[in-house]
Amino acid sequence: MDKKLYIIDGSGYLFRAYYGLPSLTDKDGHAVHAIYGFLRMIFKILASKPDYFLIARDAPHKTLRHEAFEDYKGKRPPLPDDFKRQIRQTKELVKELNINSAEIPGYEADDIIATLAMQCKKFSQVSIMSSDKDLKILLDECVVCSDPLKETLTTKDSFINER
Repeated sequence: MDKKLYIIDGSGYLFRAYYGLPSLTDKDGHAVHAIYGFLRMIFKILASKPDYFLIARDAPHKTLRHEAFEDYKGKRPPLPDDFKRQIRQTKELVKELNINSAEIPGYEADDIIATLAMQCKKFSQVSIMSSDKDLKILLDECVVCSDPLKETLTTKDSFINER
């Protein structure tokens, strides 16, 4: 198992960049701070030269969870228009940069991450790049969670010992 797969929570990273950075604008006055922050995080991870790399993203439409539970995320305010624009632009940039990404209608990034982690751990060490604590349920001998911004790595053993 010498190969390493990095699965990035692309939606989480975009939210983190949008809400965590001060507003930056381009020459036309459009907000670009989410794009800037997201790409900086992605390039930092790519600099470590993983064997395999994928950005998982939430689908823009309702998911299977919405069908199962009508009020799923019902109390969340709608996304700001400037954030929606940056999401679209980031998708375009990722495509232009030829970076692997996945978005599946009806599913969230977490679903893609969990599915890939479970399937790929047979032949690869899997690093999930996310600050989402729910993903720690996937931890085992072949799957770790990493938060490069906080410079933390959580293994199954370190997670058990946190208590």
